Order: sequence, then C-alpha cells, then structure tokens
Amino acid sequence: MKIIPNLLAGFVSLFIFAMPLLATTVVRPTLTLVNLKAGLRWSNDVFTVQGRAAGSAGISNVLYSLNGGTWGSADPGNQWTNWSATITLIPGTNIFSAYAVDNRSICSLTNTVRLDYVVKNTMTVRTNGNGSISPSYNGAQLLLGTAYSMKATAANNGQSGFGFRYWTDGSNNIVTNKATIKFTMASNLTLVANFGDVTPPVLVVISTTANTNGIPNDFIIHGHATDNVGVTNVFYYLNNSSSNAAAVTSNQWTNWDASVELQPGVNSFYAYALDTNGNRSQLLVAHISYNSAPVTLSGQAARATVNSDNNVAPFTLAFGKSTFSQAASDTNNPNAVGSYTYLGSGGTGILKVKYTAPPVAASWGSRSFQLLFVTPAKALFSTTNLIATNIVVTSTNNSIISTNIVSTNRAVIVTGSMFFSPATNLCLSNAVGQLIWTFSRGGDGTGAAFQKSTYATQSLITGSTNAGSYTYTQYSPVGAMFKLTHTNGTTYLLANFAATNYGTYYTEDYTQSGQTNGTDDGRFLIASQLSDGNAPLTLTNRNFEIFSGKDSFNEQFAADTYSQDTLSTNFDNAVGSYFYERADTNVGQLSLTVTEPPTLAGSNSSARLIFVGGNIGFFTNEDSTFSTFILTSVTNLAPPALTNISLNINYDAGGSDSINLTNDGSFFLSSQPGGTYNYAAFSPGGAMIQLDINTNNFANASPYNWLQLNFKTTNSGNIFLNQFDSNTNFSSSSSGTFTLH
Repeated sequence: MKIIPNLLAGFVSLFIFAMPLLATTVVRPTLTLVNLKAGLRWSNDVFTVQGRAAGSAGISNVLYSLNGGTWGSADPGNQWTNWSATITLIPGTNIFSAYAVDNRSICSLTNTVRLDYVVKNTMTVRTNGNGSISPSYNGAQLLLGTAYSMKATAANNGQSGFGFRYWTDGSNNIVTNKATIKFTMASNLTLVANFGDVTPPVLVVISTTANTNGIPNDFIIHGHATDNVGVTNVFYYLNNSSSNAAAVTSNQWTNWDASVELQPGVNSFYAYALDTNGNRSQLLVAHISYNSAPVTLSGQAARATVNSDNNVAPFTLAFGKSTFSQAASDTNNPNAVGSYTYLGSGGTGILKVKYTAPPVAASWGSRSFQLLFVTPAKALFSTTNLIATNIVVTSTNNSIISTNIVSTNRAVIVTGSMFFSPATNLCLSNAVGQLIWTFSRGGDGTGAAFQKSTYATQSLITGSTNAGSYTYTQYSPVGAMFKLTHTNGTTYLLANFAATNYGTYYTEDYTQSGQTNGTDDGRFLIASQLSDGNAPLTLTNRNFEIFSGKDSFNEQFAADTYSQDTLSTNFDNAVGSYFYERADTNVGQLSLTVTEPPTLAGSNSSARLIFVGGNIGFFTNEDSTFSTFILTSVTNLAPPALTNISLNINYDAGGSDSINLTNDGSFFLSSQPGGTYNYAAFSPGGAMIQLDINTNNFANASPYNWLQLNFKTTNSGNIFLNQFDSNTNFSSSSSGTFTLH
C-alpha cells in the first residue's frame, strides 16, 4: 500500500531536478578580426588577416574562406588567442569569412568582411595636332577600375576651321568626339586627343543633263564641292539604292559628275563629300523630276504590240494636233480615224480616243489607254477591246433541240507595249488635181482623179467608171480619210501613207440605205507626172520591189541581165536576160528569159509597167493581174569574179558549209577537193555560182548545185541553193545567208 506514493514522490523529485537544466543558455565562442575592417583598400595581392578567438570551453579551431572558396584552418598563434591567416587577393573586391569552434564543437558566429584589392597601372596620353589636355595623366599610376576624366583644349593659332576633333584609343578607334572624356582605368590604357581640321566640305548640285549614250532615262548630275583643306571624294546614291557610287572629277572636285538612271516621276538624289581629314559634308538631297511621259503626242506615231495571251494583232496609231488615224491588221482593232485627248505626267499618261469614221469604227465609240512610260519612246498600255466572238446558243422547242451561232463582241482587257517615234508629215495637203491608183490584194486596180469637189474613177480590169463628190480630211501626219459619195452609196477610204506618193489603204462601202456593202484593202499610188513622162528609158542599175498580196520580191537589172530574189516560196529565185523598151511616156514593156537554175531555164514572161510616178507604178503580168512596184537605184555590190574567196553559208534549216573558191576554177569543200565552179554576176546585187561536185570525194552529194547570191552588202547577203541529180533532175532546195572572207 506504501509503494505507489513513494514512486510518485520519485517522479516529482526528478522533474524538479530537471527544470534548471532546460533553462540554461548555450554560450558560443567569439571571433574578432583585428586588422581587417570593412572597406579596407589594399594594394598588394597578399594579405595576412589577424584575429582573436575565445570561449569558456576553450577553442579547438578557427576556419576561414576567401571569395566563397573552401574552408581552411588558420594559424593558432598562442592557443588561438592571436590567430592569423595569409590570403592571396584578386584585383577588385574580395570577401573574407571566418568563425571559431570550441572544444564542445560549438561554432561562433561567422564574421564576413569585404576587402578591396586595388591595382595601379601606367596611363598613356598623347596629342595629335595643336592642343593640350587637363589634367594630363600621361605616365601617371592610376587605379584599375577607377573612373577618371580629362578635357582636351585646342590651341588658338589663328586658323579658322581648326579645333578639337575626337579622342581615339591605342588602336586608333574613335572613342568620342566630345572634348571631355570620361573613362575607367584599365591595363595599358592609351588615349589620344586629336586636333586639326574640323570643317566639313560643302556640296551643291549645279545642273542635270541628259547622257549622250542615247538611253532616254540616263542623266548626269553636275555638282560643285569646296573645302578649307581639300576634298578627296564625292559619293552618291539614287532613291532607295543600298550601295554608294563614286562621282568623277577632272579638276580636284571643284566640279563633279554623277551618272544616274532616273525613274519616271520624282527621284531623290543623295550625295556627300569627304575631305582629307575624313570630315563628311552634310547629306545633300536633291529631288529631280523625270517626265518620261511626253507632254504631247502631236506629230508622233505609236506602233502597238499586243501581249501574246491577248490573241490580238499589232496596230498603229498616228497623232495630229487633236485628231488621229489608226491602222489595224485584223478585225479585233478598227481601221479608223477620230479625235483624241492625252494627259501625261511623270511616268504615266491617259490616252482617250473617239472613233468617228468609218461607221463600223464609229460604233466602237470611245476607248481609253492607260500608259506607263518606261522611256519617252516606250510605254506599257492597258485598254478594253471589243473582240469578235461566235457564241453557240442551244434551245429546245417542243422537244426539238436546235443550235444557233450568234456573232457578238465581248469586252476583254488587252495589254501590250507602244513604241513612239516622230512621224514625218507624208499626207496630201489636199486631193485636188491628184491621180490616185488603188490596188487591192485581189489584184485589181482602180484610178481616181480628183477635182475641186468631184472625182471620177476608172477600173483597169472591168473598164467600169464611177463619179461623185468627195471630202478629204487629214487626221495625222500619215493618215487621211476620203469620203466618196456616189450614185451607189458611200465609200470610206482610209489612206495610210508610207511615203508622200504611196501607202496602204482600207475601205468600207455602204449602200444608199446605209447597209454594209463590203470592205477592201491594198496599196495606193499617187501620180506625180514628170514633164517628159514617168517611164524610164533604161532599167540598168535599177531595182523593182514588187508587192503582190502580203509578199514581195525584187527584180534587179544590169545592162542586159537580171536577178530575181525573194524570201517567199510563192515566187522564184532565178537569173537570166531581159529586154526592156519604153512603149509610151508612162508605160514600159519588159520581157524576161530565165537561164538558171535548170528547172526554170528557158521560161519567158512579159510584163507591162505602168508608171504612175517617176518611181512607182503597177505591174501587170500576162494573166492581167496587177501588183504595185517601187523603183529604186542600186549600186554594184556583186563582184565581177570570186577567186581565192571563202564562201561561208548558214542554212535556215540548220547546218553550214564553207566553200573555198580558187583562181583556177576549182573549189574545196570542207578542205577536200570539191570540183569545179562557174561564177557570173547578173545584176548589181545578184550572182550565180554553178558547182560541179566530184562525187568520188563526196558520195552523198548532189553533183550539180546552183547557188544564187543576193548581195545586201559587199560581202554578205541571202543565198538560195538548188541541187540536181543530173543536169535536169531536180533534187532539193534550201535557203540561208552567206558571208565572203
């Protein structure tokens, strides 16, 4: 019964005994730094830290660390009463930490102090030019990492335009152009104060002129540059160019020239000059307006080519003061006359035309061309065109399906280019007293004589006549309209003059009730009667260019021989003899006999030449068809002989030959003996070479070849080759060009 109280008494006694132990405070050791205070600046890389450590339980160690490094033990020195630690500093701020440990392994608080290791280095300061520096740190020992400043002052030597320029470092790099420089000391630092010319050049533009190279938008900017010492260069660029170009000078930049390609509209020209000290002028900005769009189209002709995807043939516009004429080669553009307005500015223009005649063209009404002038002679255009179109219409009526084709016009956007050139005034001033012959592509001819207000016609083939009244109006330098009113109705004839006495025409006929009665086109000639007649007495050294339909060929005459050449397969290339006589004052009779090549040899043809003027007329063959001709004088281009000559041929179908003609009548082909040849000139520009080829050397060659040379210069022209298996059996033909060497 007494055991339990005794146990409780024991527990209470123990609790009372433990209470004082829980309330006791742990006493840490202490550590003091003796010679290291916060903010200390030291100029050596080694420093010995001295300190004291104490504790009631005694000190077992002092540990330290530098700049976060590993912890090491200090030197105990008199049982840690005076301990020390030698450390190696790094330039700049160093962080030293230390704490003590007593014999109970209880640590003191960590003592941390910042120590600045300051390094000095020799400063180099120089001047370049006349001036001084304050303060001058040249040769001074300055603390690395410390901020300093110096001021440069130019010497007053009475020279205007000279002064402080800029500070540079030891590598000649510009640091600042301010007189006062602020810097932080670094190892081997060098600073140079530069004095000298501080006046930049002055640059002005004098004028702009067109370049003489013939390129419309090439111009030369002329300028003037001055400086108190001397200019070394002028650089420039145009608009948004990313690269500079150097101007040129012939008098040390007093005057300079800059070549530029101006764009239509306003161009921005930029330029600057440099002097001998590297001073740069203010950036010169000049705004130059280049009007590639002409101010007026009067007196101009525009050949319009259409982009291939538009499927529209080219056409030509010619402009008077306020009227124009248009010639077209297909029905997607009208042959017409009318009025126009034009407004051009910078690189663009708007051309508005109003078709007034003939009636088909008048139904087009007005048309607008948007022009973008690449140069004053070339513009890109866009316009709306009416294209003739057949539309298939399918309809159903009582289960019967029918298909009809309806012809209509659809509007399409047509684009292309217009090429402008001055148009010489070739039109008649009026038609009074003129005799004008027209020759359609069908071959018939009609002459019309014009009096004050009436006209009369005569057909060469049918003998029919017509008469009536007319009006004649010039619409452009090369285009005019005849409106012929007669008993059968009205004819509109648009004349497009190629010269003052010939050209091409287009007509539309209308009945008295205004119904369309057909169209026609061809060439026309204007009479210019010579006092002793138009037909020449001789054809020697003359060339006839004969127009038949859309093609043409040339007949060229010597004293009694001739040559005929053509680039069309519709006519022959041949040579031969001829007879000509003047049958009447305006009529010549011509008889031709072909001698070569063999396929045509012996054939004869006769022609009657009716001279409307001294150099033009019409040409009627034995079949009574008519062609127009132009007669010109020619000079001798074909040599009388070909010896020791190399004849080089390039064929239209591909391939080439080189034939060496010797003076003994033989020739070499591809450096091999080829055979013999005969050469003869038949006209001032036409000659024939007959080759007899040695087939033993050239087994695959035709033995007989006739080469007709049509000279366009003294050593080049067109060639036509006929090949024969024998003297009469034709093999093949080919064409090309030739040169003589």
